[in-house]
Amino acid sequence: EIALATINDQPLHARTMHRTQLLAVLLVSAAVACVSAATSNLTVHVFDVGQAASQLIVFPSGYSVLVDLGEESYASSANAQVVAPKLKSILGGAHIDVALITHLHTDHVGYVGYGGMWYLLEKAGFTFGKLIDRQVGEWVDSNGDSKCDYNTEVDYTYAGVVSGTASKWVCYAETDAELSAVREYAKICSTTQIDP
Repeated sequence: EIALATINDQPLHARTMHRTQLLAVLLVSAAVACVSAATSNLTVHVFDVGQAASQLIVFPSGYSVLVDLGEESYASSANAQVVAPKLKSILGGAHIDVALITHLHTDHVGYVGYGGMWYLLEKAGFTFGKLIDRQVGEWVDSNGDSKCDYNTEVDYTYAGVVSGTASKWVCYAETDAELSAVREYAKICSTTQIDP
C-alpha cells in the first residue's frame, strides 16, 4: 500500500503535482516495487510548498529519500523553514539517506545562501548519506584562488538553461567538503544509487 498525501493529510491528486515531481515519485516508487515485495509501510509525503516541489519517500526499512526542496523565490527560506521540522518529526532525527535534486531551478533546490537544500544542511543541521543531482557543469578554478566565482568559473556541460541558482549550486556542491564527499551525479537506469 502506497500512501500519497500532503503532510497535513489532505488528499493528493496527480493532476496537482508538477510533472517532474510526479515522475520522480513514480520512478522511485516503481524502484521499490521492483526491489522489495514488502511495501506495506512505504510512505510518500508530499509537502505543501506552493509552486515549489518537495517530497519525502520512506521505505519499509526506514531508508529515506528526499526529492527536491524548492523555494518560491530565490531569496527565501520559507519552505525549508516549514519542511525541516516536519522532516525531523517524520524521520525522528536530522539524517536523510538520499537527497535527490531533479534539476537546478529555485523551485526544486532553493537558492544557496538562503533556502532549500542549502538551508537543510547549513541552518537546520541535516546530514545526507548521499546527494544525487544532475551533471550540469563543474567548477574550474581559472584564477587559482581556490574560491568558486559562480559568474565566471562554472563550465557547463549538460545544463540547458543556466541561472544563478544552478551556478551557485555547482560552486557550493563542489567546494563544500562534506557535501562533495557524498555527492553523485544521477545515473540513468541505475539500480544501485538508491538502494533501500
